Amino acid sequence: ADLCSIEGVRDVHSLRVWSLTMDKTAISVHLDTEKDCDSNHVVHEANERLRIRHGIKYITVQVQCVCSRSVSQYTLLSLPASNVDKPIAENVDEHIDI
Repeated sequence: ADLCSIEGVRDVHSLRVWSLTMDKTAISVHLDTEKDCDSNHVVHEANERLRIRHGIKYITVQVQCVCSRSVSQYTLLSLPASNVDKPIAENVDEHIDI
């Protein structure tokens, strides 16, 4: 419910959580967003919530724009919790299914 309440997020899926050590947890999650949503804001907000509210150390969030014309935009940002404002990797790919 925490990630679903981020403005612009329509669905949360493919959520995976790993316990790396007793005090280090990793998470990978996909967020479906609205067409005009700011994906960078969604990724930043998701990272903040997971890091601060849930104590997750290693976070990977994939954002997918869901719209009626089958245009998909993916933004993958993997951020260690201590470096949440500095993306390690970003990959944007757009395609139209005809």
